[in-house]
Amino acid sequence: MQKARYAPQPLGHYGLVLADYAHFTSPIRRYPDLAIHRILSEMLTGASASQLQKDFNEFAQQASEKSSKQEVAAVRIERDVEDLYKAEYMHSHLGEVYTGTVAGITPRGVFVELDNTVEGFVPAAQLCKGEPQVIDGVSMLDPLTGKSWMLGSSMKIQVAAADVALGRIDFEYMVE
Repeated sequence: MQKARYAPQPLGHYGLVLADYAHFTSPIRRYPDLAIHRILSEMLTGASASQLQKDFNEFAQQASEKSSKQEVAAVRIERDVEDLYKAEYMHSHLGEVYTGTVAGITPRGVFVELDNTVEGFVPAAQLCKGEPQVIDGVSMLDPLTGKSWMLGSSMKIQVAAADVALGRIDFEYMVE
């Protein structure tokens, strides 16, 4: 699902095919919910549209910008914490061999995801004898050997390192 995006003007809802849409969950948990409740409460007490605009235009702009920024920050923090826990878990599995799926490709190397959702990095220097060629971000080719790796392909790896403080896991490529 796409992350929520807050704005003072109606953005609609694609799935519900609605031009005007506001969502809320539990008001004790989320600031956007409190903002919507505040505006709806004023509407229910009979405030006119012009009075609502006067009272809430600036508030809605500031609240939506802040909420969107905080949501991005919260997602980043959540991912960082998950990475720390995964590194802590894999620290007790150093030296073990797994078969994973290539989940990301960069000029520096490939990211391999295991069935348990742990993701680690295999440096390009372990895969390629020559300068690796990354093609459209979906495959890596070693021009000297002709070997290639693509997103979604299987790769046998060994857990080489797990840095808990950084939330980083390094794999070594195991030639099959």
